[in-house]
Amino acid sequence: MKKGKRAVCCILSLLLAVSFVACAKSGGDSEKKEADVADNVRSTTVPKSDKSGEGSGKNDKEEAPAKISILLSGDNTPSADNLVLKELGKRTNTIIDMTYVPGSDLKTKKSTLAASGTLPDIFGTDGDEALEFREGGLLAEVGDLVEQYAPNVLDNVGENLSKSPVNEDGIYMILTAKLPYCKQLNLRTDWLANLKMDMPTDPDSLYDVLYAFTFKDPDGNGKNDTFGLCANADPLSFASVFGAYNIPVGKAIELGDGTVTSWVKHPKFLEAMAYINKLNRDGLIEPEWATVPQMDMFSKLWNGVAGGIEWECVG
Repeated sequence: MKKGKRAVCCILSLLLAVSFVACAKSGGDSEKKEADVADNVRSTTVPKSDKSGEGSGKNDKEEAPAKISILLSGDNTPSADNLVLKELGKRTNTIIDMTYVPGSDLKTKKSTLAASGTLPDIFGTDGDEALEFREGGLLAEVGDLVEQYAPNVLDNVGENLSKSPVNEDGIYMILTAKLPYCKQLNLRTDWLANLKMDMPTDPDSLYDVLYAFTFKDPDGNGKNDTFGLCANADPLSFASVFGAYNIPVGKAIELGDGTVTSWVKHPKFLEAMAYINKLNRDGLIEPEWATVPQMDMFSKLWNGVAGGIEWECVG
């Protein structure tokens, strides 16, 4: 399989959270801008040879990582060594420069960047703004690249792409679903490194990590002053634990007989609760968790009391 994937389309195919576009950066009239950006999108990587030449050490060309800038709404711009961005960059052979702008300032920021010809490679847009950018030659037409390198986009929203007035004569904007943030269990990787432990992958290995965070001095200060997990009384504090048992916290479920009912009636609900009870009984959860206010729960992590927390880590 050839590996000459086009970086922008690869990123667009993974970032299905808002309506995304790839932009043009050159000056001149709109037709020139569209042509230039299309060429830019096509030349973001240097293709390797076909499969027959792989592994031989001959005729292969190194793929140079493409530098991709992304603008999103938010207030938590991630650091350059953010694990999620590094993995996304690894999978798409890109170096990602992600910038967040407060929602109230986003439209003004994009207008300023558009006026100066410095819009990022990928950003969210919709409505009249998207039409203005397209008519001004600021958006790339990427239909052929989406079809070739992002079939999952077509599988998800393909039939709706042409319904947008922005895409009446091509694909300039990728339509996406409005998805809520999801909870995930976040663990201190520096503590894992100190203890020479790997990231847990199942309930048993998670227990081992939380036990070590509690009893094996993960911060190296010689004191017994840490806990594995900080939480509060919200069931979402244990969403990942329930998820390990295929239980969607707070959602309706369908039982084997077709009955739709509450998530607490899942066949494995008691098994999941027994696991949480074990964590609590063995002292692996910060002891004030049942009564602690939410911001105080966060402080347990920020102040080095606990090594894990379930939250919406959107940055």
